[in-house]
Amino acid sequence: MSLFLAGQPDPEAVEAALKAETVSLLLLLELQFASGTKYLSNSNVPFVDAEWGHEWQGMGDMVSIAEISGGAEEMAPLVEYQLALPYELLAPDERGVSGKGRIPALIGSPGEYLNRAAILWGQILDRRATDAHGRPLPVGVPFAIHTGLMDRVKASFGPLQARLTLPVEGPLSRKGAPVYGMLTPRDQARRHPGDQGLRFVPEVINTDVTWTTW
Repeated sequence: MSLFLAGQPDPEAVEAALKAETVSLLLLLELQFASGTKYLSNSNVPFVDAEWGHEWQGMGDMVSIAEISGGAEEMAPLVEYQLALPYELLAPDERGVSGKGRIPALIGSPGEYLNRAAILWGQILDRRATDAHGRPLPVGVPFAIHTGLMDRVKASFGPLQARLTLPVEGPLSRKGAPVYGMLTPRDQARRHPGDQGLRFVPEVINTDVTWTTW
């Protein structure tokens, strides 16, 4: 049994759902703000998980996520979450004549979110079993897809909506780990066995690496 299935309360049911012709996945975003944790999802209706009993607010197509990457080649990957805010959902004093108005205030104080955790979870859905409204039922419990630290929110403004972008960096970003690893012969050999290219780079040979104390 894989480690993934071993972490599920009913691994047989989860495995059967993954082997189905169509696999559906609900995305859950946990944002640990200083004033309290917010739970969002890409569902159109609220969702209550079976693990912690949290109610995840349904944001539907208003929330989106950039491509998630990782692995040995990317030590501290960056992920961006985006929230679309149609102007018709904002009060006149919030959007203003230009559409901007008080939207920067919606970003909040950096102390509310900066360097605080953001976790993306996945919830498997089984299309073979539906509720009274025809929606696929969840199978198993949520599993972590990406975790990181929130950076400064950015805002952009279009003709129909404003868009808030929340960058979330990998857990090693605050430890000084570069996105693509250390440019040292030892780290290069670890990630690419047999590659000795960095042994002949003068800047690398003459650089003394100072290790962190974390």
